[in-house]
Amino acid sequence: MSDTTPRFEAVTIVDKDGNPVNMCNAGAVDSVFGRTGTVTAQNNDYTWNQVDKTVSSIADITTREYNAAGNPTANNDSVDTAGIGRAFLVGDLWINTTNDTSFICADNTATAAIWRSIKTALSMTSTDNSMIRSAGTNGHVQDTGSNATLDDSGNMTLESLIVNSAYGNDAIVDNGNSGATKTISWNSGNYQKVTMTADCVFTYNLPVGKVGIFVMIFIQDGTGNRAATMPASVKAGGGFGINTANSDAGEVDVATYFCDGTNFYQISLDYDMK
Repeated sequence: MSDTTPRFEAVTIVDKDGNPVNMCNAGAVDSVFGRTGTVTAQNNDYTWNQVDKTVSSIADITTREYNAAGNPTANNDSVDTAGIGRAFLVGDLWINTTNDTSFICADNTATAAIWRSIKTALSMTSTDNSMIRSAGTNGHVQDTGSNATLDDSGNMTLESLIVNSAYGNDAIVDNGNSGATKTISWNSGNYQKVTMTADCVFTYNLPVGKVGIFVMIFIQDGTGNRAATMPASVKAGGGFGINTANSDAGEVDVATYFCDGTNFYQISLDYDMK
């Protein structure tokens, strides 16, 4: 015959930390978080200030991002010295919604927190390969558009190209007195001059990696009739190169060349100008 006597075993109820809960002394519960009836936990039932940061790992499962209209300070720290209702851990992200800058918490020491600026948030609304113009002071996006584009192959398309917005600002390189020999380095500039103080043999150093128009100005000194002998790299039609031997004192000769990276092709010669 089976034993049908009821039996009861002791059951210990514990909280989340394993501590026994004394149910006998528990009082009646009127409400939970101000709500009655069947209560379902909701967001923000606990505020950040109610969490003991020294023992709780709740921060590991909550957002590490904070949005504000300004930049963080040393008081945005581990104990909320700033009084904004939010303490911070190392690695937390702060986004300034006013100027789209971002900061990361490098040190959350109370009253001495350190925040590092890490990036500028970009909002791209134009074409996929548009180029960005940024402000020089803070790196923020100043303008985007399709007037200048760069594709995945590295090809650049420009609506217009302004090489120099102010015309006539290219400096003339002054090579001083010629003496009997003179070397002209065209890397120094496309426009150069020399004062003829003697019959002179010239050497032209080619511009490195440049082709284009180059101009040489020969100025006679107070004596005049100084002859210029040009290098073999100067090519003039019919073998006629610069010849200043007939120039009087103070007169000016101007030779214009096109350089292809190897030779200087003389395309004009204006001489005996006063």
